[in-house]
Amino acid sequence: MNKDTAPQRHPEPRDDTPTVGTEVLKTKRTERGWPGHFCCARRCNFRRNTLLEYGGVRLIVSTVGAFIVDDKFETVGHKRYYETVVFVAEDSTVDGAIYTDTVCTAEISCQGIQQGIDHCGRSADGEANDMHENVVDYIIARMEAGEFDEVNQDDDQ
Repeated sequence: MNKDTAPQRHPEPRDDTPTVGTEVLKTKRTERGWPGHFCCARRCNFRRNTLLEYGGVRLIVSTVGAFIVDDKFETVGHKRYYETVVFVAEDSTVDGAIYTDTVCTAEISCQGIQQGIDHCGRSADGEANDMHENVVDYIIARMEAGEFDEVNQDDDQ
């Protein structure tokens, strides 16, 4: 194969695409094993928490649902049994250990994309998982387009 027909490992970076040397940055995705929001999340049977990092930008996509109170499902928000929310991420230190967690007062808007499910039942967990993945994809696209370049800037100072 000559160099014109060989598959390229990475696309050519655009002028505004973050790079390290010649390596094009991709969004780093970390699935985490605890809920990212909702004070009663320990009582939710469904919990997803995904940390997304791109350049210096860090955001958390959190989904909770199937909230059980007195052996029955209750809503986690206004008329919804599952919800997905996106927050700015911030480091905190507890007993010398650094944790990256949500800044609950810094929610990212996701207008036009599903963020809630108004029912429980057999298919709801699968729908919630799909909803979470759709929001993750939506946020990654926005991150890689540079929409959040100013987010997390205070962390660096």
